[in-house]
Amino acid sequence: MSGASSNASDVDSVEATAAAAPSAPRSVGELAERVQRKLAEGSVRSHREACRSMVQLRDALLQRPPPAPRSATMALMCAGAAVHRRIHATADPTEALDLRTTLALLFGLVALCNEASAPLRDNAPGSVPDDRALEDGALEVDEARETMDNWQRTPLRDYLFPPKPPPPPAPAEDAPADAPPPPPPPPWEPVTPEEVCDACIQLVVRSQYDRPMEDDNKDPLARVRELASVFFRATSLGMMYGMIGAAGREREGAADFLTLDTIDVLAEANVESQGEERLATLVDAAESEAGQTVLRDLILSFALPASVVGVRRVAVLSRDASTAATERFPLRLGAAHDAAMRGAEWSWKDDPDPLHKVCALLAGLCLLLAGDSAGNDAMRKDDAFNGRVLLPFLQTPPPADKARAALPRLLYVPASNEWVLFRVQRIEKPRVLMRQRGVAGLKQCVLLMTQKRMLG
Repeated sequence: MSGASSNASDVDSVEATAAAAPSAPRSVGELAERVQRKLAEGSVRSHREACRSMVQLRDALLQRPPPAPRSATMALMCAGAAVHRRIHATADPTEALDLRTTLALLFGLVALCNEASAPLRDNAPGSVPDDRALEDGALEVDEARETMDNWQRTPLRDYLFPPKPPPPPAPAEDAPADAPPPPPPPPWEPVTPEEVCDACIQLVVRSQYDRPMEDDNKDPLARVRELASVFFRATSLGMMYGMIGAAGREREGAADFLTLDTIDVLAEANVESQGEERLATLVDAAESEAGQTVLRDLILSFALPASVVGVRRVAVLSRDASTAATERFPLRLGAAHDAAMRGAEWSWKDDPDPLHKVCALLAGLCLLLAGDSAGNDAMRKDDAFNGRVLLPFLQTPPPADKARAALPRLLYVPASNEWVLFRVQRIEKPRVLMRQRGVAGLKQCVLLMTQKRMLG
């Protein structure tokens, strides 16, 4: 967006305008809601008005002790999640850069709302930390860095197929015979979006405790932009998972369940031509050049670290992700390429790697939902899965057509390894049709989703 503040002079201009504009004082909550409302309008003028309110909100937050009212924090988080979606929806690189700056400013406001931001205020007691505070703060920063590193380096495959814990270490050679065995290594634990959000905040509000790192010469604004992008993507995922989880467990206590009105539909899907045969037919939809491309890039999206995969709107990997895969992960790229050359049908029937089977099924679903425009060009330009499959590396808007927007959508929740089929009702409240864990859950959800009455 050309009117957004993308550099220091733009920010100074907005600050000067905000200082000169006489207006009735607003509360922190009112200012945050105004920021959210103006950013949602989408015009250049509204964006500048939002930036003006952000400057006023910053000043108001610095003049009061944290935390800010919860409503103010939620308004800013919702505004940031919406801006993050717009970044991935635009094809204009200048607009995307401007929006990333806005996202960084929103992230700074969210950090100021946090209770831990008290030392950042000039007149705050203890704003000059002693040695003990420095050491404690450095430990908290290290923990936050570890959380961020785990989130960024863990491939989605590890959530779908949790790795087995390594064998316990061997006892020391000089250990006495009656010495207790060394403790086994802790089991692998998934990182949740909520933990990532907290880590991002800690890395900002406790920056004065940060230990020197190799990338300390990086532009501070660039580092904040990176944190802001991770924070608001995790915010979006956390909100979505929480909303779907609450909707699905209002009436059901079990983790795996099927609503009463879809039991007959799923039974029909499993009996009609047999469920496995129907899935194999769906996989055949990916037996094309476009299908090979989608299969390869889906495998890489699950096999590469999250920081490499990034977030995209289309079915194929971004150019940056493809370059990183070529330079840093040639073996994984080679395995994905070989599977794609053998074809989705072979991967589904004969591939020993279970991830390749999952991606063959998803590739077939992607081509099926694309309809008549299921070509290579469409896979690089159109919304992946026509906006009806929600994966951590995809940021797609819902289908624009109202009839299609009411059709069931498929969501994967990594932390619980659940596949959830849901539909959005008129009041925009999701209604969960089915929830099941693991590969079996994916199969059942896809069978239900691809029934004629569910396809529209």
